[in-house]
Amino acid sequence: MKRLTLLIAIVLIATACGSDSDSSDTTVADSTTTTTVATTTTEDADAGDTTTTTGAATAQFVISRVVFGDDGYVSVTNVGGESGNLEGWQLCQRPAYFGIGSVEVAAGETVHFTTGDPGGNLSGQVIDSGGRFSTLNADNGEIGLYIDSSFGSAASIRSYVEWGSAGHGRSSVAVEAGIWDGGFVAAGGAPGIAATVLAPSSVGDWATS
Repeated sequence: MKRLTLLIAIVLIATACGSDSDSSDTTVADSTTTTTVATTTTEDADAGDTTTTTGAATAQFVISRVVFGDDGYVSVTNVGGESGNLEGWQLCQRPAYFGIGSVEVAAGETVHFTTGDPGGNLSGQVIDSGGRFSTLNADNGEIGLYIDSSFGSAASIRSYVEWGSAGHGRSSVAVEAGIWDGGFVAAGGAPGIAATVLAPSSVGDWATS
Protein backbone atom coordinates (compact mmCIF):
# COMPACT_ATOMS: atom_id res chain seq x y z
CA MET A 1 0.00 0.00 0.00
CA LYS A 2 2.90 2.31 0.88
CA ARG A 3 4.52 1.47 -2.48
CA LEU A 4 1.23 2.23 -4.26
CA THR A 5 0.95 5.54 -2.41
CA LEU A 6 4.56 6.32 -3.32
CA LEU A 7 3.90 5.45 -6.97
CA ILE A 8 0.85 7.71 -7.03
CA ALA A 9 2.91 10.48 -5.48
CA ILE A 10 5.58 10.05 -8.17
CA VAL A 11 2.92 10.18 -10.87
CA LEU A 12 1.47 13.34 -9.34
CA ILE A 13 4.90 14.94 -9.20
CA ALA A 14 5.50 14.01 -12.83
CA THR A 15 2.13 15.50 -13.72
CA ALA A 16 3.03 18.60 -11.81
CA CYS A 17 6.24 18.83 -13.83
CA GLY A 18 4.11 18.53 -16.90
CA SER A 19 2.08 21.41 -15.57
CA ASP A 20 5.30 23.30 -15.06
CA SER A 21 6.10 22.47 -18.63
CA ASP A 22 2.68 23.77 -19.59
CA SER A 23 3.36 26.71 -17.39
CA SER A 24 6.57 27.11 -19.28
CA ASP A 25 4.52 27.02 -22.46
CA THR A 26 2.22 29.53 -20.88
CA THR A 27 5.26 31.59 -20.08
CA VAL A 28 6.24 31.31 -23.71
CA ALA A 29 2.72 32.33 -24.60
CA ASP A 30 2.97 35.16 -22.13
CA SER A 31 6.32 35.97 -23.63
CA THR A 32 4.66 35.91 -27.00
CA THR A 33 2.00 38.20 -25.64
CA THR A 34 4.74 40.39 -24.30
CA THR A 35 6.37 40.18 -27.70
CA THR A 36 3.05 41.12 -29.21
CA VAL A 37 2.91 44.09 -26.92
CA ALA A 38 6.46 44.89 -27.93
CA THR A 39 5.43 44.42 -31.52
CA THR A 40 2.53 46.74 -30.89
CA THR A 41 4.98 49.16 -29.40
CA THR A 42 7.13 48.68 -32.47
CA GLU A 43 4.09 49.23 -34.62
CA ASP A 44 3.39 52.34 -32.61
CA ALA A 45 6.96 53.37 -33.26
CA ASP A 46 6.40 52.59 -36.90
CA ALA A 47 3.25 54.63 -36.71
CA GLY A 48 5.39 57.34 -35.26
CA ASP A 49 7.66 56.93 -38.22
CA THR A 50 4.59 57.12 -40.41
CA THR A 51 3.79 60.37 -38.68
CA THR A 52 6.80 61.78 -40.45
CA THR A 53 4.90 61.08 -43.66
CA THR A 54 1.50 62.00 -42.30
CA GLY A 55 0.39 63.31 -45.65
CA ALA A 56 0.34 59.76 -46.99
CA ALA A 57 -1.77 58.47 -44.11
CA THR A 58 -4.36 61.23 -43.64
CA ALA A 59 -6.31 63.73 -45.71
CA GLN A 60 -4.17 66.63 -46.91
CA PHE A 61 -5.77 69.46 -48.86
CA VAL A 62 -3.82 71.76 -51.19
CA ILE A 63 -4.61 74.33 -53.85
CA SER A 64 -3.74 72.57 -57.10
CA ARG A 65 -4.98 74.90 -59.83
CA VAL A 66 -6.25 78.44 -60.41
CA VAL A 67 -8.10 79.42 -63.59
CA PHE A 68 -8.51 83.14 -64.15
CA GLY A 69 -11.43 85.24 -65.34
CA ASP A 70 -15.03 85.88 -64.44
CA ASP A 71 -15.75 82.19 -64.94
CA GLY A 72 -12.57 81.06 -63.24
CA TYR A 73 -12.17 78.58 -60.42
CA VAL A 74 -9.84 77.29 -57.72
CA SER A 75 -9.17 73.56 -57.54
CA VAL A 76 -8.45 71.93 -54.18
CA THR A 77 -7.04 68.39 -54.18
CA ASN A 78 -6.79 65.86 -51.38
CA VAL A 79 -3.22 64.62 -51.84
CA GLY A 80 -3.34 62.52 -48.67
CA GLY A 81 -4.11 58.84 -48.28
CA GLU A 82 -7.53 59.08 -46.63
CA SER A 83 -10.85 60.78 -47.28
CA GLY A 84 -11.47 64.07 -45.48
CA ASN A 85 -14.07 66.79 -45.12
CA LEU A 86 -13.58 70.49 -45.89
CA GLU A 87 -16.34 71.69 -43.60
CA GLY A 88 -15.28 74.91 -41.89
CA TRP A 89 -12.31 75.48 -44.21
CA GLN A 90 -11.95 78.83 -45.99
CA LEU A 91 -10.69 80.09 -49.34
CA CYS A 92 -9.35 83.61 -49.00
CA GLN A 93 -8.22 86.36 -51.34
CA ARG A 94 -7.96 89.27 -48.97
CA PRO A 95 -10.31 90.87 -48.11
CA ALA A 96 -12.78 88.42 -49.69
CA TYR A 97 -13.30 84.87 -48.46
CA PHE A 98 -15.53 81.84 -48.95
CA GLY A 99 -16.53 79.51 -46.10
CA ILE A 100 -16.64 75.94 -47.39
CA GLY A 101 -19.49 73.76 -46.18
CA SER A 102 -19.52 69.99 -45.68
CA VAL A 103 -17.65 68.59 -48.68
CA GLU A 104 -16.28 65.04 -48.42
CA VAL A 105 -13.21 64.59 -50.60
CA ALA A 106 -11.77 61.15 -51.29
CA ALA A 107 -8.03 60.56 -51.43
CA GLY A 108 -6.77 61.82 -54.78
CA GLU A 109 -10.02 63.67 -55.56
CA THR A 110 -10.19 67.31 -56.68
CA VAL A 111 -12.98 69.78 -55.89
CA HIS A 112 -13.45 72.91 -58.01
CA PHE A 113 -14.71 76.14 -56.42
CA THR A 114 -16.00 78.44 -59.13
CA THR A 115 -16.38 82.20 -59.28
CA GLY A 116 -18.85 81.99 -62.15
CA ASP A 117 -20.02 79.42 -64.68
CA PRO A 118 -17.16 77.22 -65.95
CA GLY A 119 -19.42 75.89 -68.69
CA GLY A 120 -19.72 72.31 -67.52
CA ASN A 121 -16.15 71.44 -68.49
CA LEU A 122 -15.13 70.26 -65.04
CA SER A 123 -15.35 66.70 -63.75
CA GLY A 124 -15.91 65.71 -60.15
CA GLN A 125 -17.38 67.99 -57.50
CA VAL A 126 -18.02 71.57 -58.62
CA ILE A 127 -19.12 74.13 -56.04
CA ASP A 128 -20.26 77.66 -56.83
CA SER A 129 -18.67 80.13 -54.42
CA GLY A 130 -20.96 82.89 -55.60
CA GLY A 131 -17.90 85.06 -56.14
CA ARG A 132 -17.23 85.11 -52.41
CA PHE A 133 -13.44 84.95 -52.76
CA SER A 134 -13.53 87.60 -55.51
CA THR A 135 -12.72 87.53 -59.22
CA LEU A 136 -9.53 85.71 -60.15
CA ASN A 137 -7.62 88.42 -61.99
CA ALA A 138 -5.08 87.05 -64.47
CA ASP A 139 -2.70 89.96 -63.87
CA ASN A 140 -2.50 89.87 -60.11
CA GLY A 141 -3.91 87.89 -57.21
CA GLU A 142 -3.60 85.32 -54.44
CA ILE A 143 -5.49 82.40 -52.94
CA GLY A 144 -5.04 80.95 -49.46
CA LEU A 145 -6.64 77.79 -48.08
CA TYR A 146 -7.36 77.85 -44.33
CA ILE A 147 -8.69 75.32 -41.84
CA ASP A 148 -10.74 78.10 -40.19
CA SER A 149 -11.37 81.84 -40.35
CA SER A 150 -8.18 82.87 -38.51
CA PHE A 151 -6.78 84.45 -41.66
CA GLY A 152 -3.87 86.14 -39.93
CA SER A 153 -2.70 82.93 -38.27
CA ALA A 154 0.18 80.87 -39.66
CA ALA A 155 -1.24 77.91 -37.72
CA SER A 156 -4.45 78.03 -39.76
CA ILE A 157 -3.23 78.42 -43.34
CA ARG A 158 -2.57 75.17 -45.22
CA SER A 159 -1.92 76.12 -48.86
CA TYR A 160 -1.16 79.32 -50.73
CA VAL A 161 -0.22 80.75 -54.11
CA GLU A 162 0.14 84.30 -55.45
CA TRP A 163 0.74 85.49 -58.98
CA GLY A 164 1.54 88.72 -60.83
CA SER A 165 3.33 90.31 -57.88
CA ALA A 166 4.47 89.46 -54.36
CA GLY A 167 3.34 90.77 -50.98
CA HIS A 168 -0.41 90.23 -51.19
CA GLY A 169 -2.59 90.34 -48.08
CA ARG A 170 -1.96 86.76 -46.95
CA SER A 171 1.52 86.27 -48.37
CA SER A 172 3.36 87.00 -45.11
CA VAL A 173 1.12 84.53 -43.26
CA ALA A 174 1.97 81.79 -45.76
CA VAL A 175 5.68 82.61 -45.55
CA GLU A 176 5.55 82.45 -41.75
CA ALA A 177 3.80 79.08 -42.00
CA GLY A 178 6.59 77.78 -44.25
CA ILE A 179 4.26 77.00 -47.14
CA TRP A 180 5.34 79.86 -49.42
CA ASP A 181 8.71 81.30 -50.38
CA GLY A 182 7.63 84.94 -50.76
CA GLY A 183 7.89 85.07 -54.55
CA PHE A 184 5.13 85.11 -57.15
CA VAL A 185 4.15 83.06 -60.17
CA ALA A 186 4.54 84.96 -63.45
CA ALA A 187 1.20 84.12 -65.03
CA GLY A 188 2.02 86.11 -68.16
CA GLY A 189 -1.56 86.35 -69.42
CA ALA A 190 -2.03 82.55 -69.32
CA PRO A 191 -5.52 81.12 -68.72
CA GLY A 192 -4.39 79.85 -65.34
CA ILE A 193 -1.69 78.23 -63.23
CA ALA A 194 -1.35 74.66 -62.00
CA ALA A 195 0.77 72.95 -59.37
CA THR A 196 3.50 70.65 -60.68
CA VAL A 197 4.01 68.82 -57.35
CA LEU A 198 1.60 67.30 -54.85
CA ALA A 199 2.12 69.91 -52.14
CA PRO A 200 3.31 73.17 -53.75
CA SER A 201 5.11 75.60 -51.47
CA SER A 202 7.21 77.78 -53.78
CA VAL A 203 7.09 79.60 -57.09
CA GLY A 204 8.98 76.75 -58.76
CA ASP A 205 6.16 74.35 -57.89
CA TRP A 206 3.77 76.12 -60.29
CA ALA A 207 3.46 76.47 -64.05
CA THR A 208 1.09 78.31 -66.38
CA SER A 209 -1.71 76.22 -67.82
